[in-house]
Amino acid sequence: MLKTTGLCLSLLVLLACQAQTSTETATEPTKTGETKDPRYSITETSFGLVKLTDNYQQIVTKYGSKNVIDQELDQFGSGNTVTATIVNKGKRDEFIIYWESLHERIESIEATNPESPFTDEFGVGIGTNLEELVKINGAAITCNGFLWEFGGLISSFNDGKLKGPAENRPVRYWLELKEDNEPNTAIIGEGEFRSDAPEMKKSLQHIVVNNIGISKL
Repeated sequence: MLKTTGLCLSLLVLLACQAQTSTETATEPTKTGETKDPRYSITETSFGLVKLTDNYQQIVTKYGSKNVIDQELDQFGSGNTVTATIVNKGKRDEFIIYWESLHERIESIEATNPESPFTDEFGVGIGTNLEELVKINGAAITCNGFLWEFGGLISSFNDGKLKGPAENRPVRYWLELKEDNEPNTAIIGEGEFRSDAPEMKKSLQHIVVNNIGISKL
């Protein structure tokens, strides 16, 4: 009888430890392509736990005052700064909120951390390259040339599966040309380029999403 009781107690302790381990593991952000977690999901109306309709106090309630700070940022690298709100600053699940009316109405939310775990319903996130985007889209993708203020902005999905603000989908992607050696100068500067153009094809794997977000339409 004592042996049976001891065995049962040991089993209960083991199960409790396993449950605790599972809970701790679940709190870690998932990387792009792993099992979906609503905390790191991007939808047409929300970014993680934040809804486009939330105000500052609602965000603080969800993430805690220590994880929500204001900071002056230059959103487009144009020299003009605005007051933005950063959630989880310095962590890989950091994201930035820009305001239409400070602390009252959200204009846009975005993530730029190279290790960001946020993905949309298509599995697109930071680091997804243009070759992968084209496969998901099922059609060529048109974007601005690179290395200027609005470089890498996607202007059209050419009637493919993916959509953007121009097609009334709030989710948007910005692209970056990442080449270790000399950059592909043929696709640098103002102008639009299709992914199926000869000058773009050789760089498809080196053009990656470096900014993903949602914005108020």
